[in-house]
Amino acid sequence: MSWEEMKQVNETVTRHVKNKDSSCVVIVADPMTNPTSVSIDFAQHAESIGADVISCIFMERYHHDDQVYDHFKAVADSTNIGILIHEQALAGIHGTCFYPIELLNRLADIPNVIALKEDSKQPLYSERVIEAVSDRVNIIISGRGKRQYIHFNNMGCHAHLVGVASFIPKVAFTFHDAYNKGDMKTCWGIINELERPFFDIGMRFGWHPVLKSGMELCNVMSKIERPPLCRLTESQHAEVKSVIETHFYDQL
Repeated sequence: MSWEEMKQVNETVTRHVKNKDSSCVVIVADPMTNPTSVSIDFAQHAESIGADVISCIFMERYHHDDQVYDHFKAVADSTNIGILIHEQALAGIHGTCFYPIELLNRLADIPNVIALKEDSKQPLYSERVIEAVSDRVNIIISGRGKRQYIHFNNMGCHAHLVGVASFIPKVAFTFHDAYNKGDMKTCWGIINELERPFFDIGMRFGWHPVLKSGMELCNVMSKIERPPLCRLTESQHAEVKSVIETHFYDQL
């Protein structure tokens, strides 16, 4: 999408959700690759439309900590909206590396940095991140689904990204209620009987295209993509349909 289209999506989602329930927390996003000035523009736009949080990502080549810190600090200083830092592996000048823990500590001390999407998908590193900054920011774990959340919640992880719930929200609410009640039988039933089969096909065909197929099958949105993104073939789409009909028949 163009930057203007992204702003339109951010605004449409914010207004729709807030009109349904003004207490809902709305998180919007900036583009994946852009200069700091564009992230500032998106943050200010997000605040103007009534969003609560903007998710910001640093995708430029990493040279040193101050470069990353200065980017997020400039965005945070430009607005009063909450900042969610999407932390994942950095493309450094000497190869890929994770955010240094010292850098995350500095970022967590920025007043309106309120959340961190921990997207390393490396459990030992995730533990270090949670230990270091979960006292100051909300940690949203990414990857490996609900079983990863169960593992990290007791360490201080506050939330997890949904996958299946992108097209069948009932699954997330059922899991959340069961987890809060200590009903681990229901939680592990959802993980093993619903989430794992969908994850298996997601790993085969690609996570995001499979999610888009699921959303089309459940009448949420079309699976059509703009090049160079690609959608599943019809035979692959049919396999996704079979998984959903087999494992999610009582959730639809």
